This record gives sequence, structure tokens and C-alpha cells, in this order.
Amino acid sequence: MRRLDVTPHVAQNTSRPGGSAIDGRITRHEGGAQSINARRGIEKVFGLHVIAYTLIHLGNLLKPAMAPA
Repeated sequence: MRRLDVTPHVAQNTSRPGGSAIDGRITRHEGGAQSINARRGIEKVFGLHVIAYTLIHLGNLLKPAMAPA
């Protein structure tokens, strides 16, 4: 990663007792904020896919129970 001049982004957990394991070296860079914003957009898309999958799966689970006897 260093040869490519890339700083990896990891989530900062500030609510953890004792503070975050990620210090200011990562969070002070502009790329960190850009990475967080990009991650939010990507996670929204994955969330929508998970919701769609769950609804389809739930529908398939309920089909046999709804079939006429």
C-alpha cells in the first residue's frame, strides 16, 4: 500500500471505552473524509440489495404456508 501511496481507511470507533484505536494520523487527511463519504454511498446500495433479497426470501418462505389446502 505504501508503494502505491495509498492510505487505507478503517472505521473509527469513538464511542468505545478508552477511545478509538485509530489516531489522528489517519483522520486528519482529506482522503479520510472522502473515503467516509464514499463508504456511506456504497453501504446504502448494499443495504437496498439486502432488503430486496430479504423480501424475496421471505416471500419464498411464506409461499407453501399460503398455498390452498
